[in-house]
Amino acid sequence: MVKFKNRIFILSQKPKLIQVCSERPPFNLLESVEIKNIQAPCDMTVGPDCLYIKESFIDKKNKRYNKEVQCVSKIIFESEDYIQYRVLRWLPNIEERFVFSACRDGSLLLMRDSKPPTLEIYGSKAPENKEASLVRTINLDKDFCRVKHAVETESGNFVLSHFLANNSTCCISEVNKSGQTVRRFHAKDDSQQVVSAFALALDSYGRVFVADYDNHQVVLLDSQLKWIQVVLSAAKDGLTLPIALWYDGELKQLLAAQSFTRKQTGPPYTTLVAMEPAIYVVSITVPFKES
Repeated sequence: MVKFKNRIFILSQKPKLIQVCSERPPFNLLESVEIKNIQAPCDMTVGPDCLYIKESFIDKKNKRYNKEVQCVSKIIFESEDYIQYRVLRWLPNIEERFVFSACRDGSLLLMRDSKPPTLEIYGSKAPENKEASLVRTINLDKDFCRVKHAVETESGNFVLSHFLANNSTCCISEVNKSGQTVRRFHAKDDSQQVVSAFALALDSYGRVFVADYDNHQVVLLDSQLKWIQVVLSAAKDGLTLPIALWYDGELKQLLAAQSFTRKQTGPPYTTLVAMEPAIYVVSITVPFKES
């Protein structure tokens, strides 16, 4: 889920669609765009005048080895109703597993699952460029692993959700432009535990929203990564498995999307349950006070 051209765009894997909705509640569906030229879309973020789409699929030409092919494509819309568009295979044949987001200027921020993980920034700003250009590589400290998401701060640092290599503990860290760890979130007690941080978003005050997937909540940290409060939860709001966040600085609201592909319930964790798509909204008009 992202905001692009004053619309909310939601990626659907099956069927392969981009759902275009109005930017304000109740987020009325305006258009469903079939993306036939995209194979196995699994993530989406916003670039300069385009959408970046992550594709991940098995190479049918190499069935013997079941080789997974990953790439990043650009979708460039050519009509106001979004029906006419072009697809550019912008960053093909990525071997390591990766996740991505976008820098403040729209450059692609790619997080490779190497040892240790790296952040890579790709340009250029011109959407018609057919090939990506590596701008900068940032090596993270050795205790980082399984980076889930990253966002760029106003100062040019990066806040990341990830796990620690030594004990597989979920962590939220800020690193500088050289990849050195500046600070980390530390829970004061069990009430402040973050179990599985997925998506992140920054608001106008530099604070960090964290989608805690397995805890079914969205929490807010201050700019120093200190706990403020839970802003969305299963008990209060009915939120389930938050997987995407988007802070709208213009409308001063946080959008949180729950996972609506499928989930397993348990035990024995064998029952597949379809879930309804939903967008949750938090108005950010007055700064929250630290608890």
